[in-house]
Amino acid sequence: MDNYIKAKAYFSLEQYDKSLPLVENKEDINCKVLTAAIYMQKGLLIQFDRVKHQFVKFENPEFKKSKKILNEIITENKDWPGVAYILGRIALREGEFGKADTYLKKAFIDDPADCRVHLALSYLLTERLLPLGYHNRVEILNRAVSLDPGFSTAVYELAKEYFESGTGTPTGTGTTLAINTMEKFFKIKNDEPRILALLASVYLRISRIDDAHKLFDKLMEMFPNDSDNYYNLGIVYFQKKEFAKALDYFLKAIDIDENIDSYLYAAVIFRELGDKENALKYFRERVKRMTGEDDQYAREAMQGIRTVLEEMKSDSIHAN
Repeated sequence: MDNYIKAKAYFSLEQYDKSLPLVENKEDINCKVLTAAIYMQKGLLIQFDRVKHQFVKFENPEFKKSKKILNEIITENKDWPGVAYILGRIALREGEFGKADTYLKKAFIDDPADCRVHLALSYLLTERLLPLGYHNRVEILNRAVSLDPGFSTAVYELAKEYFESGTGTPTGTGTTLAINTMEKFFKIKNDEPRILALLASVYLRISRIDDAHKLFDKLMEMFPNDSDNYYNLGIVYFQKKEFAKALDYFLKAIDIDENIDSYLYAAVIFRELGDKENALKYFRERVKRMTGEDDQYAREAMQGIRTVLEEMKSDSIHAN
């Protein structure tokens, strides 16, 4: 049982490779369920392209291991706590929403105070939540957060839901609730990267530039090789009109992993600084990386190419 307790501790810290050897292949049913939960979590980390896999069959190997263990438990007629939640979570990822609904409602009945179950249920359509007494996603996420104020994923989803459903204005209700939700969480834990990034992005959207700057600086200290952090600090300096500093950050983001939208901002700054050759180069590089017909930044880059070419033509005429 000592190994099981250690495994649970590692599992809660998301250290699955340390947790798994302590419980894998053990006969104790608690160990089996925890093993299945670890496989489920490892499976969630595998990238899944839902559109692509409509046409190309893909079976998540970690989910397969998890379901094998759980099906054996069910076959033995053991209605064990945690089984329904794991199967429901897997069904959600696999897009089997009818199964997810069934499993997660069973998990809800088993333990109506489980914040993880509430979070998982929040990904279902609203009409599926009505029998449980919830009228929208915000309500059930609020319940998840009230059950565990330190549950970072639920806090992140709730804050994001508030902000995206609001007006996006500094004094709008959605913005205020989103900021309050995250700032309240930071009294418990102030180094959760996703929530730091979301709050910084909200601050940026409502022109609280200095507040955003502090948070992006903190993220840079935590993840010095993450191109998104360089991109975001580039945006901060761009909005402050400190173009030379902004350009350094965008070029570093590109250098790290060709951070796609840094090309557009680099091009805009080069144009602002009068370097039309480099502006043209970076506008073209952004167009090359177009992600689809709805890629707004690629369309802006196309317009940038036309503008720069017109300016270069005009410069040439005046030079002659």
